[in-house]
Amino acid sequence: MRKENEMRTETATASFQGLVPTRCAVGIPILGALALLAFQPMVSLSKSSPETIASPTNTGIVLLKVDYDDGQITRPAQGVTAVSPKAADALQATKECARSGTYAIRSKVAVSDDYISAGKHRAESDAMKSKAARYQAGDRRRYQFSVMLDKSWQVSKAPTVDIIWQFKRTDGGPDMFVGVKRDAVVLRHMNEQDVLVKKYKAGEWMDFRFDITWSTGTNGLIEAWVKTGRQLEFAKMLKHAGPNIDEDRTHQVGYVKWGLYRPGAPETTDVTNARIVYHDDILITTLP
Repeated sequence: MRKENEMRTETATASFQGLVPTRCAVGIPILGALALLAFQPMVSLSKSSPETIASPTNTGIVLLKVDYDDGQITRPAQGVTAVSPKAADALQATKECARSGTYAIRSKVAVSDDYISAGKHRAESDAMKSKAARYQAGDRRRYQFSVMLDKSWQVSKAPTVDIIWQFKRTDGGPDMFVGVKRDAVVLRHMNEQDVLVKKYKAGEWMDFRFDITWSTGTNGLIEAWVKTGRQLEFAKMLKHAGPNIDEDRTHQVGYVKWGLYRPGAPETTDVTNARIVYHDDILITTLP
């Protein structure tokens, strides 16, 4: 792995999309988007017509880039670890549903003991061992990743949240997380919750971008952008100023974690299927 001071500046599209079409779900690659622009109406994620932006280029230093194109889910050279429960199918590289390239990672959790890891129903990967990808107060970072809920995903009426991405601490809960609650995808940060995707569609890729200034004070900032399905541009779904790190936890390491964590699994009795989610095109860069 390149040492942090040897990392060069790379230019990348917002979530690597556009190189090859996605194979198993609705999603417009960038190269095809321009041809459809005249015919495909824009779909807004809110009645207020949020600010939109085409897939931007990144000019920051690349700190972590995971596309799974070699089919490996644990990646020691990048500091990425797949933490699987006993179930053999909990974490797998799959060619069936790559967002771009060849492979994505598939995380599966059923309500049985085989899918319990560290006392909870979960199947996750993390970049805790990647020093470059860690964060602390004062850092300015861009996080990009693509997620798809399997077509078999059932909407639960329970108030529990299935967590699909975490900005985590080495001890205790996360600073913030992205999760699926009922028919929406939400961001929980500090004591607040915001909707990122209203009425998601299972079997459809969702591309996320977070520009974050990490802080324990008023200069903290979160900007969240989302592109789903046949949308041609990212819609700005959140701009929130204020603290995003608990000042009592700044001594702990901040890192990212993705996959599927079901803290309320035993109580979600209206979900009969195993939960399956796909992740691809994970990119962390510095912000100018």
